Amino acid sequence: MWDMWWQQLERFLPITVLGAMTVFFLREFFEWIRRSRAESRKKKALRSLLTRECELNYWVYEVLFRIAQLIQADQRAGSSAVYSVSRLANDAINFRRSDSDGFDGRVIPATKLRLMEKLMIEAASIDAELFAVLEPAFDAMIEMEHVRQTLFEAVDQGDEETAPPLIGIHTWMLPELADSFAAMRALYMECAGKELTEWRVR
Repeated sequence: MWDMWWQQLERFLPITVLGAMTVFFLREFFEWIRRSRAESRKKKALRSLLTRECELNYWVYEVLFRIAQLIQADQRAGSSAVYSVSRLANDAINFRRSDSDGFDGRVIPATKLRLMEKLMIEAASIDAELFAVLEPAFDAMIEMEHVRQTLFEAVDQGDEETAPPLIGIHTWMLPELADSFAAMRALYMECAGKELTEWRVR
């Protein structure tokens, strides 16, 4: 079939033109292969970077979730525990709980947003499936950071007239965190191909 097609072309086109066409088609074919491989590497790199970001933000979620449960348990038990917060380096928050038995503390890292926002543009142009779960996950991480900041304001109460109430704050935090985790879990599943069960502290 190919020989017959080529012979027909030779009847109408000079051999130099046929040679140029062959070179052109071969060059385009190899360029297509090169672009496909480059795009595949980019997709893999995007997923690897976002996998790490999910694991880092999973730790933020875990700390906030445990604090919300702690506040819930204290309020149900009528505990007289006192909470305090302070700012640390890299916008981390030091959360402390004190009662008659002593005190304990937890550091709440800042939610990782910058890299996710940057990668959204790349994902939108080369990977529609990834972008479909990345966009809602990014929105969910913004909401989780809002939960973190609201907790700080509620405990700090620098301005008692504008600070959110601490009593019952867990009833708002827990469902908000559940929604954030669901979106983060979907992104992690798309990137890593498995459930999100491990976190990174740094």
